[in-house]
Amino acid sequence: MLPIKTAACVFLLLARAGWAVESDPCAARPTTSDVQFSIAMKGGQTVFQQGEAIPLVMTTTATVTHRYWADSRGAKQYCLEPAAPDPMEAHDKRRMMQSFDGLFNEWELGKKPYSADATLNLRFRLAPGHYVFYVVSMGIWHPAGAGELEGGKRPEDGHISEVVRSNDIEFDVWPVSAEWQHQQVQAAVAVLTHSKSVDELVRAAEVLRVLDTKESTRAVAKMLGVPGRLDWNGELSDGLYGSSHHRLAMDAMRAEMAAPETAVSSNFLDTLVELQEDSDGLDDSGDGSQPDALKEFWRRQGEARERYMKAAVDEAVSALPRKQGAARAVTLDAVLREAGKDAAMVQSLRLALIGAWNDLPTATREDLLEWQWQLIGGPEMLPVLRGIVAQPPNGTGSALMRNLALRRVYELDPEEGGRLILRDLLNANAEPTMQLVKRLSQDEISLGVPAAVGRIDSNKARALDFGLLDRYAGPEALGSVQAVLDASIGKQGCDPQAKMLRYTLRVAPEYGAVQVRAAMAARKDTGCYHTLLRDLGDQLPAAQQIAINALDDEDAEVQRSAAEALGHWGTAEAEQSLWDRLTRLHDEWAGRTQELHAVWELDSPGSSAIAMEQALADAIVRGHGWLIRPEDLMRLEALLLTDNERRQIAYSKFDWKKSPLTITPLWNGDLDPTFQLLQYEELSEDQLVAKLSQLPRGTKFDWQMIQADQMPDPVSIATQEAEFEKIRVAAAENGMEILSFTRP
Repeated sequence: MLPIKTAACVFLLLARAGWAVESDPCAARPTTSDVQFSIAMKGGQTVFQQGEAIPLVMTTTATVTHRYWADSRGAKQYCLEPAAPDPMEAHDKRRMMQSFDGLFNEWELGKKPYSADATLNLRFRLAPGHYVFYVVSMGIWHPAGAGELEGGKRPEDGHISEVVRSNDIEFDVWPVSAEWQHQQVQAAVAVLTHSKSVDELVRAAEVLRVLDTKESTRAVAKMLGVPGRLDWNGELSDGLYGSSHHRLAMDAMRAEMAAPETAVSSNFLDTLVELQEDSDGLDDSGDGSQPDALKEFWRRQGEARERYMKAAVDEAVSALPRKQGAARAVTLDAVLREAGKDAAMVQSLRLALIGAWNDLPTATREDLLEWQWQLIGGPEMLPVLRGIVAQPPNGTGSALMRNLALRRVYELDPEEGGRLILRDLLNANAEPTMQLVKRLSQDEISLGVPAAVGRIDSNKARALDFGLLDRYAGPEALGSVQAVLDASIGKQGCDPQAKMLRYTLRVAPEYGAVQVRAAMAARKDTGCYHTLLRDLGDQLPAAQQIAINALDDEDAEVQRSAAEALGHWGTAEAEQSLWDRLTRLHDEWAGRTQELHAVWELDSPGSSAIAMEQALADAIVRGHGWLIRPEDLMRLEALLLTDNERRQIAYSKFDWKKSPLTITPLWNGDLDPTFQLLQYEELSEDQLVAKLSQLPRGTKFDWQMIQADQMPDPVSIATQEAEFEKIRVAAAENGMEILSFTRP
């Protein structure tokens, strides 16, 4: 925290990089009168009991329209006189960051008020007394005008920050009785125990946080162990981090951990560990500004955390024999997640977790099937998986859970899994994913195509049906698709329309191109024309001239979409069109670069020009259909208008100096990996082979073979080796050598 002489200032949001904070930011003077920032107590209340939540409403308006923006990354200070301590200060300081007041966003200010709610005493521990409160915001900005970017400001930013100070409000805090505090705890616990409303749960958790009594601290610790109650949003955890009864909070959590009814979730364990870290305080030894010192700091922090987590896991394991039902299932899940490196413990507990499957929350089961399969995967899971897919597909179970179960059955038993996937393919009420269907043979998939086309024709299609049409339908389906497209071009949902157009480009390219042109011209009912060219994917070459023409479309977003589509899917013939468009952009803005400001939120010519330059440069440098050599990068650099894009080109130059070059497979499950090579990203298998053919003979490559524990959705070494062998053979045919290695 910054030293404050006359007021306590609490940082709610990170400041923009390079923002210079005054020694007393609460004394900062306003720099504009065009923006008004007002605060008020919700309901007009000015007297509060000690420990009662103090709700605020903050409202921002601007007298000048289309000029000012509010940026949640900007600094906002809560200022209080007399000063009061911040209950979260030690916790935030140890984590070496400020506390975020929400996700980053920006919004335009105008005469219509923009309002936001806050709770004052989540950030102040208020003793009885009389207080004056106000807010200073430096998160207001406007685009730079002529001459305003002098004095060291970065031209790429294009933002001029303003200081805005709110009005003052005065309020009183009165002392309360122990009985009143007890009643508040009971009422909050009742809500947390029985309510299903997220808003009510959050408000009840806030009540316990601001009460900050021994009883409320014990109640928070207890509620953390109730399965499925708010542990996902951190509100209860923050209540313990900010408690003035720190030792009691840890003791209460350990007592709850031992209780038979307590579900020791991963969040529960994390909270206990962080409380222990807070208790130790921040290790300030060494110079944190030096990379080596900072690395050593994080090493010590990591080792300490591992010790604390091991101790917490051991306590949870000791309590397992006393737990039943959901409490046992959730505790087993948390222990296995945190003890992943202890192979013996994992092996001893995984069967127990499988046995407790039905007691796990739905979200936890989905997570285990999708991302934590290594904890439970094996033949022992087959009965559980069969039970999931035995339910009717339109029943109460989620489609995600069903499809995950089908995938894992297939991995454990391909023959059984294939039968089950085919069954869902042929069931109009089921929604198997295309990734599942692609595990079937072509003959099996063809069995489901006629019905899919029929449902599309009768306007009863499921999402999968359009994917089947796109990839597998033959020319015999064209009549049905023509009838649908002729009646609804430009009115369909973006994904179904794109898949139908991809189909027509594949089986009737001339007709397909006509329909793509019609879809691009239909701009009244949907915004699909903005993304259509990208959505055409590998069928774009049949409509490539449409994309080339769109580089000069009247809509700037369509221009960028066309550039991106040509870079990713265009043929070698498209490269010159991208160069020509970049040359025209350069000529248009030559001598006017001071007008180019990356103010993305404003639809200004300068912002659009920067975005288009980025899209064109990226398409040229990363184009999949051609090869960019170092001399091409030098030519490109001379055409660029902004320093930011020149820096990106410098990174691409560096890649060419490496030898051997690295091929990095990026796995999406065990099907359809994409690849990265040099500056080329998201290459399909065919595109990678084509890219290898563009490189000089004799080029050598390294291939990253990734261990299962190094990816969230493990792919077997056998699958990776099979893919490696295919690419190795293709490379050898072009006089190249690929070596295999494992990522350390």
